[in-house]
Amino acid sequence: MTDKHKTALRICFLAETFYPEAKDGLTQHAYQLAESLISEGAELFVITRKMGRESREFELVGNVPLRRISPIGRLKGKGWKAVLPLMRLLTLIPILLIRYRKRYDIIFVSGVKILSIPAVLMSIAFGKISVIRIESPSELYEDISSDSLRRMKLSKSSRIIKLLFKMRNCLVRKADCFIAISPEIRQQLIDIGVDDNKILCVSNGVNIQTFSPAPANMKSGLRHKLSLPEDAIIFVYSGRLVVSKGILLLLEVWKQLLLKNNNIHLLLVGSGKGSFDDCDREAHDYMVKQKLEKHISLTGSVDNVNEYLMASDIFVLPSDYEGFSLALLEGLACALPSIATKVGGANDLIQNYKNGLLINPKDKEGLKTAIQWMLEQRPQWETMGKIARESAEKHSIEAVANTYIELFEHLTERKILGNN
Repeated sequence: MTDKHKTALRICFLAETFYPEAKDGLTQHAYQLAESLISEGAELFVITRKMGRESREFELVGNVPLRRISPIGRLKGKGWKAVLPLMRLLTLIPILLIRYRKRYDIIFVSGVKILSIPAVLMSIAFGKISVIRIESPSELYEDISSDSLRRMKLSKSSRIIKLLFKMRNCLVRKADCFIAISPEIRQQLIDIGVDDNKILCVSNGVNIQTFSPAPANMKSGLRHKLSLPEDAIIFVYSGRLVVSKGILLLLEVWKQLLLKNNNIHLLLVGSGKGSFDDCDREAHDYMVKQKLEKHISLTGSVDNVNEYLMASDIFVLPSDYEGFSLALLEGLACALPSIATKVGGANDLIQNYKNGLLINPKDKEGLKTAIQWMLEQRPQWETMGKIARESAEKHSIEAVANTYIELFEHLTERKILGNN
């Protein structure tokens, strides 16, 4: 905390899912951010949804106090079946925000979709500060997933969907501040009428102690421990195994590359379980059908992503879209030269031909060419890796948390002055 802020910042953190029940990059980042804010002196608690019937209603995760509420489980992609659970959520959140109103001054919302609505309403009703963090560019134009729309026999152009978007946007524009994790998201916020002065660009942050380069003598030992080929060149992807991450495209490219390169190995770290565009089964079946088991490893969901990255040589992220990819940031922090599509924060993180390569989304030939180029640049990997690490260090979770602290202090002081 800075010296000028004499009382602790009091924050209610709203998130639809939270670590450890959800272990994707965004939820882990939210947890690390919450921990860092608390370590800086903030009084913070989280309200989130239950992911399973065994979920605890109250829990302390690390130093972060959680309150979990219904509805239970994943709602994305369920169409009309999600309507009643969402109505329940929209009822319970305001009740809790009213009940706990003396415990917080700031409502910090992770995502703009549904939780932003009660957050803004309650902030207006009780004179609180509302801050909305946009996690992905899809949130602003896909309030309801394409899968749900198909189930509902609706489309984005349907009158009722347009009306819902318009009502949502009209309300959330009244929030005190918006966090855009990429320039793309910032522009989208402006496009829906958000005042540019309310938008602050703050990237995701990475734990640069956990995700760090592995010395050469350590890498071999890690590969042995993780049952990875010790002599192969390993390209690694980490994150959700879903269609929108370009996984199936990557597998097709890998098959073609193996015709000329026998010493390469593709490592896919993560699972698509729980995602509406899960491609776990498709990826496995393709690997078996094409007899690629010796050249591809599927880890499923793991808790030691950092070790898999540290054991690898090159990071690859062929996503269709991203906000500010934490997975890419983690790969760079482990000093891995990286290949990523020109979406979201990758445009700021990747310096073409210096710490990696940028390619177009859904470009099979571009991805193939980029991987082949990386294979030809092996003498430059160490230099590229050092630049990659330097790029990541600028986005440490501690630096990101301090940015939020300064923002919350500024908004609090402005609120106080406005009330005097």
